[in-house]
Amino acid sequence: MLQDTRIRRPRIPPFRRRELPGIYLAVLVFGLVAPLLPPLDAGDVPRTPITAPVVEPEAPPAPPPVQVQLVAPAPVVARAAILNKLTDSHTVALTFDDGPDPRWTPRILEVLQRHGAVATFCMVSSNAVGQEALVKQVVAAGMRLCDHSRTHDEQLPDRDKERIDDEVVGAEATLSTAAGGAPVEWFRAPGGSWSTEVAELSAEHGMQPLSWNVDPRDWERPGADAIVAAVQQQILQQAPDGPIVLLHDGGGSREETVEALEKLIPWLAEQGYRFGFPVP
Repeated sequence: MLQDTRIRRPRIPPFRRRELPGIYLAVLVFGLVAPLLPPLDAGDVPRTPITAPVVEPEAPPAPPPVQVQLVAPAPVVARAAILNKLTDSHTVALTFDDGPDPRWTPRILEVLQRHGAVATFCMVSSNAVGQEALVKQVVAAGMRLCDHSRTHDEQLPDRDKERIDDEVVGAEATLSTAAGGAPVEWFRAPGGSWSTEVAELSAEHGMQPLSWNVDPRDWERPGADAIVAAVQQQILQQAPDGPIVLLHDGGGSREETVEALEKLIPWLAEQGYRFGFPVP
């Protein structure tokens, strides 16, 4: 019996046979048209732009602290003679006027604490009202308080007795209360405008009249480097008298003072100065 050797083709279902002419036609058209198309450049491929995340610049790190030496606090025995220099030529007393300021006083306090330095804050008592927590923070950090009048009246010597009493004695009471009862051991006349009456009144109430012998006029905002240079120059000129440095933490922007302080403390330490409070 003969075997059937014919090759049987797979049977295409009727519905596929009907689609074959269309498929052949599509392949033919593509083969004719594709060579005529321009090559697709990589740059023509639409791309979704990638937006890098916005990174805020970080504030520069604070300089490392220096090792400063402190003078042991001595009791203040108030005298009517205005104190404008220290007897110890190797001690420096930093003082800050016109605060407290909720923005700048904490910045200055942070710099002092980081370096282990101390300073005297001459506060206007009207500024202390409502800022009691900040005043207490200054005292808790080991700083001392100075009465800088109630309203910073630079014509104080020309006022009547009642007004002078309030600006000196009344302001001291307000400031001490804001500080939780901390002592206020100095009085600094606004603008350095003294009279015998004002100096004697402050001494009678246990506050040493306090002036300065180094004034870089930082309130004019001449730039941090100019403030530093002025302090350095005036300290050398005042030698051998110990410097009482006048700076400001209130009365306007004190960004330059903060920056200058970061440079002054290391420089003073390098020169062998110890940090203390203004004691006669």
